[in-house]
Amino acid sequence: MLKLQESFDKRLREALRRKKLSQSELHRRSGINMTTINMYANGKSIPSSNFLSVIAQTLDCNELWLLGYNVPFGRNLMMWEGIK
Repeated sequence: MLKLQESFDKRLREALRRKKLSQSELHRRSGINMTTINMYANGKSIPSSNFLSVIAQTLDCNELWLLGYNVPFGRNLMMWEGIK
């Protein structure tokens, strides 16, 4: 069973730290407006499913992890075997 552990903004900041990227670099690589990224990182907004997918792809991390669920950080589908 998936369990929510942390907020999106905290996970976004953690993913940026792990990938050694700034918010402005995420903006440059993803094409998402800098103000929007700042709102996500400060907990003032959460992304739509489309923006969530773009952010996860840009940071090479799992969408559910970004949303705060207790799943592996990486996008590798082999990690999901046995999780139902």
